[in-house]
Amino acid sequence: MKLKQLLTAIKYRAEQVPDVDITDLVYDSRKAVPGCAFVCLRGANADGHKYAKMAAEKGAAVIIAEEIVEAPVPVILTDNTRLALAYLSAEFFGHPAEQMHVIGITGTKGKTTTAFMMRSILEAAGHKTGVIGTIGVLYGDTLVQTDNTTPENYEVQKFMRQMVDAGCEYCVMEVSSIGLKDHRVAGFTFELGLFTNFSEDHIGGAEHKDMAEYMACKSMLFRMCRTGIINIDDPNYTGIIKNHTCNIVTYGYDKSADFVAHGEELVTTPGFLGVRFSVTGKLNFTADVA
Repeated sequence: MKLKQLLTAIKYRAEQVPDVDITDLVYDSRKAVPGCAFVCLRGANADGHKYAKMAAEKGAAVIIAEEIVEAPVPVILTDNTRLALAYLSAEFFGHPAEQMHVIGITGTKGKTTTAFMMRSILEAAGHKTGVIGTIGVLYGDTLVQTDNTTPENYEVQKFMRQMVDAGCEYCVMEVSSIGLKDHRVAGFTFELGLFTNFSEDHIGGAEHKDMAEYMACKSMLFRMCRTGIINIDDPNYTGIIKNHTCNIVTYGYDKSADFVAHGEELVTTPGFLGVRFSVTGKLNFTADVA
């Protein structure tokens, strides 16, 4: 992809934009390859700006940074390289989220279980579905292990492109609070965002400074999706949807929810262990779920 086309995805400042083809986007200088764009990210343990020269010496054609760095190649400046990488990655991989339905799930507990329940339902209905989450990236017979529940934004876009190319119609993604905080899912809009629950976790160290920040990061998903699916049995749900910009649909045992679960019972039969319950909804919806 031509650098000039790639840069249409972000706001930037540069003395010159060379007419070069970009072979890849790289944010780890050790993985720099000839013709790549090296994006300087500030992390908890390292600052990519310190490795810009090394990336250029390994073949990077351009450096994208937040400040002037020493490098023998052109330097493109932008205000937030982590956010810029999200938009650059979406452009580089051809905006795969626009070519399938993307569902994001956030919450302290239950993200993985919910993601695989959704995948099972969608695939039973005949829709090929990929998952990005704690177990890695899964689509078809392909399983790729990842380091984080929500990978870096470059990997998110790359895996979604692979899913589209493999024929997936849906992507179900576990969206962690750190993933939201670090803009790993910026650059596209979720069709659905789902909230499971909220409780104390991920406080301290390189994660969140306090519960208020943790909740604020969780709430970001509901400014990044078209419809939010919200568990109103959780007393923290009002904080989660604060300043939301999406349509809100609620679920729970609470009778004021749009979709109400009731009549639950434990089911133990040969080959099956689970819970059966009924769901009634304001949208003329009634179903038995097991």
